[in-house]
Amino acid sequence: MNDHTIAVVGAGASGTLASVALLRHTGAHVVLIDTAPTGPGVAYSTTCPRHQLNVSACSMSALPDEPDDLLTWLSSHGHSYESWEYIPRALYGSYLAELPARIHRRGRLHRVHGHVVALRPQRSGSGLCLAFADGGELHVGRAILALGNSAPSRLTEHSSLPRDRVVDDPWAHHTQCRLRAARSVVIVGTGLTAVDIAIGLSRAGTPPAVTAISRHGLLPRAQRHGPAEPDRDLGLRANPKLDRIVATVKEALAEDRSRWRGVIDGLRPRSQELWQGLEHSEQLRFERDHRAWWNVHRHRAAPESADTLADMLVQGVLRVREGSIASLGSGADGGVTLTLADGEQTEYDVVVNATGPSTRIQDSANALIGNLLATGQARPDAHSVGLATSATGALIDREGCPSALVYALGPLRRGELFESAAIREIGMQADALGRLLARTPASAPSTSPSADGSSSPRQGRSPSTAKRQRRLQLIKRLLQLDSRTSRAQQRARR
Repeated sequence: MNDHTIAVVGAGASGTLASVALLRHTGAHVVLIDTAPTGPGVAYSTTCPRHQLNVSACSMSALPDEPDDLLTWLSSHGHSYESWEYIPRALYGSYLAELPARIHRRGRLHRVHGHVVALRPQRSGSGLCLAFADGGELHVGRAILALGNSAPSRLTEHSSLPRDRVVDDPWAHHTQCRLRAARSVVIVGTGLTAVDIAIGLSRAGTPPAVTAISRHGLLPRAQRHGPAEPDRDLGLRANPKLDRIVATVKEALAEDRSRWRGVIDGLRPRSQELWQGLEHSEQLRFERDHRAWWNVHRHRAAPESADTLADMLVQGVLRVREGSIASLGSGADGGVTLTLADGEQTEYDVVVNATGPSTRIQDSANALIGNLLATGQARPDAHSVGLATSATGALIDREGCPSALVYALGPLRRGELFESAAIREIGMQADALGRLLARTPASAPSTSPSADGSSSPRQGRSPSTAKRQRRLQLIKRLLQLDSRTSRAQQRARR
């Protein structure tokens, strides 16, 4: 085992930012684990040129202490954008994919392709054994869970419907092709995912008729053309009650509704503090009464995306309505009959689930999350949206004790941190975690398993010899794991 090795489980945006922070702030070897490519993740893997970031380029640096890093990268790659412009998401995915190579320090980053299904603390009390779906294992000092957003909850039971009629994963590579061949599409959800789907369909020669349905029937508001409005300080005191926050926001909006974006953005730097200062009952009331309004004003569409939606609405290609789904059934013409709670029925060729990430961590299909909860190494947060963590991101177990070995960041913490899915917040979490782990190295046992599993005493070895042996052990395990993964893939192909 190498106690100076940190595994990052998940290689999307969250995992990439975590790896980069570790490379910048610690001297550890970093093992980045996933079956997907490094960097883009789901959000930035789109190939549609109309899918843009919904935040201007000047606010999307992956390095919190280098706010111009993205703009510098764009210029060095021959892309000319103003700081306030909104770049294609695919281009941002390329930026993330290149980031580890730019930060790479002395061969300390190792990439492993595989699915981690369990984390087992070592009996010695130091280090972890990562178990993979193919039976492989990897021993590391600590681990960071950077699993990104969970999959959407299923709309309803639809196992009897044709598989090509219900799209549960709107980001699957074949989804757009299936949708363009349809005559009518209903999108369940009216948030930013629904915006992306509708905009992608607008490229078709003869786009299908698109209906977007949600309980509130609200589309995201638009970002401002040109430079952003300055953030407005609302002057809220420490630990205000929910009613005070709501009243202050309403008062500020009433003063000048044309500058509402500055009011909303002015709350963002304090959102974590305000959220954690609320009683649990107030948080529940916010979710019930104010979340929908907040989401469409806080999570806005890029100006060009909003313009495209407006054109689609005017042309009648897109229709947005309010409603709750009661059931899905087989249609008379081979499609899907969608029944709303008020009894209205409509048949569509394809139904797309754009309801966003699941809001119940216990329903996660991720085997690692299931194992951590089942073994008591982790527990849900107070809202069951993500995992319970300490202020530093350490997992909290069933008994309420924070782990010294396993941490989480990004969407896994969104039940506790309110803002935990955007690049800015994930980058700040990753940077803080990297600095923390640099100050608190994992404790080392008196003996360490060698490559063949036996124990060899550490005392008496020179630091340089121990360092070489640790590196050799890591390389051997990585090679063994890659070999097992390759054999498993070959068996699967047969």
